Amino acid sequence: MGSAICILLALLVSSPLEGFPPRLELQGAGDQILLPCGAPGPWVRWVWAPRYPKCAGDPGNLEISWQPPGPEPPQFRGRLDPPLSAPGALLLRDLLMSDSGTFTCRGASGPEPPVRLEVTGGCRNNLTVSSNWASPSALTLRCRRCPLLAGPASFRWFLNSQPLGNPRWATKRDHGATVRLDPSRRAAWGRWECRLLGAPPGGFEFCVEPPPGAGAAGTDGIETNERTKQEPPGPIYPPRRSRGSEPKRPKDASCPRVGKEKPQAP
Repeated sequence: MGSAICILLALLVSSPLEGFPPRLELQGAGDQILLPCGAPGPWVRWVWAPRYPKCAGDPGNLEISWQPPGPEPPQFRGRLDPPLSAPGALLLRDLLMSDSGTFTCRGASGPEPPVRLEVTGGCRNNLTVSSNWASPSALTLRCRRCPLLAGPASFRWFLNSQPLGNPRWATKRDHGATVRLDPSRRAAWGRWECRLLGAPPGGFEFCVEPPPGAGAAGTDGIETNERTKQEPPGPIYPPRRSRGSEPKRPKDASCPRVGKEKPQAP
């Protein structure tokens, strides 16, 4: 009986993550979060698996060298601080929606239980963005100032750090405050950002990811494939001729002439 208990304890100690789901942390944009790490040892690494890969720049599972400190990832540049009171912990400031994902601390003894961060809502740079999904192919984003101020305001949208312009699949209204788009299109995937015209640089971001089952092609590729598959080429007709423009049929020596033939002389 004693040996069985020792074996069970050894299994529990050797695999501390078995059966432990990530701890969920909900935060708003512009806030900060302290992610603790209890892993002992001379070095600590954090691994981040982004919730919105397209919005985060497709980094894959990104490793953050923290103790000793290493290069700062561009996704978190200027927003990471080492809290002196908690060695190995990760303090992430000025949260963005693209920061959402699973953070796992790894020390010399192995990984710690992960933390799943969800950044939604909030107020950043005195702006906020709300969303309304009318259907899988209809998404409306609305940008407004926070706190809400009286008077007119004009906004400008950026997609993956480029001005949105006027694509056919996105319609802007209300001085740019509202944009209605088709999120099933591949061109719409990534990091959307609303900025207030006439204000200091900086805005509020919103992540649009491929819908489930879209794969890498998106609606653009799906429509092309379906159209090619379902609409075979139609029949080819000769060009029509106007009346009176029929060409004269050439004489053919191989065809006998119809009618009464003259008798040949003996």
